[in-house]
Amino acid sequence: MRIHVSAAIGACSVAAAALLGSCGPRTPDLVAQGLLFGAPCAPPCWQGLVPGVSTIDQINEFLRDAATYGYVDFHSVERSTDGEDAMILWRRRGETRRENWFDVQNGVLEVMNLHLDSEVTLGQLVDTYGLPDKFEAGLSLHPGPVCVVVDLFYGTVGMMPELRPESEHPVLREDTRVVRSWYFEPTTLEGFYAAVARNKGEPLQDYQFDWLDDWGDWPGYGPVELTY
Repeated sequence: MRIHVSAAIGACSVAAAALLGSCGPRTPDLVAQGLLFGAPCAPPCWQGLVPGVSTIDQINEFLRDAATYGYVDFHSVERSTDGEDAMILWRRRGETRRENWFDVQNGVLEVMNLHLDSEVTLGQLVDTYGLPDKFEAGLSLHPGPVCVVVDLFYGTVGMMPELRPESEHPVLREDTRVVRSWYFEPTTLEGFYAAVARNKGEPLQDYQFDWLDDWGDWPGYGPVELTY
């Protein structure tokens, strides 16, 4: 169930504290709950943080509350700042490798990238949000073992979930797990790229359009053909 954006902003610290504080010794699955059930708000809002609207002060308040109630590992929080721009990295308590981040531009949250903290499947995602607008698949360019990365673009929602099917013979099934998701203001692929590149509202450069060629229509379940 979606909630009004203004209500999400006003309830930021209250919602985070209430949800986090209601849990027992096990940390709650806030990312998975938000993605599947919109608790306390649905994408692209997460825990009251809204891309394009929420301020760095609200992000700091969330991190303080979430660390107090045991969801965020306070010692994992890293900040890289340049004036009113900032990249804030953090991990869930007990997690050692999978980082989450908030990208702040001109003092405002523009992009979130969150690791799924419990199982969410592709079938559940499609049942909740329908078919994605666009699809891309390719080999991971990050350090570590080579793997297939599948991105599903939901521009009207403002999110881009990421899946990593088996690399040997990649197949998308209903039980394929979602591993991460980007959150951003609802926009086009061009708009998303500009936000990530910190050029929001500006036209893309010629070389940046190459990235758009990697995207195609959702092919459905079955074997994955790499698009880049």
